[in-house]
Amino acid sequence: MIGVGIDVSKLKSTICILNEYGEVLQTPYEISHTETDLKELSKSIKGYGGKNDVRVVMEATGAYSRPILYYLLDEGIFVSEINPLAMRKYRADINFRGVKNDRIDAIAIAQYAVEKWNRLKEYQRADKEYAAMKALSRQYLSYMKPHVVLTQNLDHLIDQVMPGIKEEFDGYDPVTGRDRLADFLEEFRHYDYITSLGPKKFEERFNKWAKKKGYRPRQNKSGKIYSLAKEGIPTLAYDPTSRLLVEQAVAALKGLNQVLYQILAQIRELAEKRPEYAAVRAMSGVGDILAPLLVAEVGDPRRYHSADALIACIGIDVPPYESGQFKASERKITRKGSKQLRKLGYLMVKNLKRIKPVQDITM
Repeated sequence: MIGVGIDVSKLKSTICILNEYGEVLQTPYEISHTETDLKELSKSIKGYGGKNDVRVVMEATGAYSRPILYYLLDEGIFVSEINPLAMRKYRADINFRGVKNDRIDAIAIAQYAVEKWNRLKEYQRADKEYAAMKALSRQYLSYMKPHVVLTQNLDHLIDQVMPGIKEEFDGYDPVTGRDRLADFLEEFRHYDYITSLGPKKFEERFNKWAKKKGYRPRQNKSGKIYSLAKEGIPTLAYDPTSRLLVEQAVAALKGLNQVLYQILAQIRELAEKRPEYAAVRAMSGVGDILAPLLVAEVGDPRRYHSADALIACIGIDVPPYESGQFKASERKITRKGSKQLRKLGYLMVKNLKRIKPVQDITM
């Protein structure tokens, strides 16, 4: 039994090799994530035996570990990726003084490989389409954070130049990629500008804008907006500064809207090819936005041996806690799992709360 511990860092890794007795066969040394160094590493690992004799262990560090992980898998070497939390707890048991550097971490990981030999599971590479969907999903969810900030920034400007106009237009629609409010502000940036046109000219401009954008406004929509402009009290004057502020805020938001739309469309295109998509889409509280994201984040459902395994992966499981005659009745969820899936689950529940039941269920 030969354990190879790899402490992965950005663009480089530290390697340590131990035998089953804990003897150091290869003192910790650094390699770069280049073709030459990884080829030498593969050759060195294979020199200690075959796939049944040597097991490589590394922490799951996302994009940092992918180059070395995929290279060794392609070389037919047994590789196991360990949850960083599990490895941190293991290191705390064998290194109570808390000393930490790359060499010590590599030794600890190699020791873990030897001690947990029979419990190690070989890393199963995901299907290319699932991997692509997950990468796109992570990008989509990361872009949602600045999207919220840009939306709030535009809302703040609207309250200063066109208070009350937000209630007259729908915001961003991720399915179509359209944002009626942003489109309107792109053309009409201030109440003073609207009132300067007069009701008839504004109605002409508004109808022309709606036709150009492909919108079908309700009857007398322009009149209602003009009334808001007459009654509204902007706190920012209609000058080049306010025009620039609104123009740049709208441009930034619309640019990010387009990015989100394109990413979601690509995820949906890939997700619709998977057999589980129809079942996910049919779930209550799941629409055209959540369905592709759920398929992307859950991944291949065949890798979960049961529903409980999926629940544990999400991190909403409640483990039992018993000792002697004591049995805990109130426990919190572990939250040790995918925070992205927990977020999507929260959005599902929010949608369910908005949906009125078709019929009452009597017990």
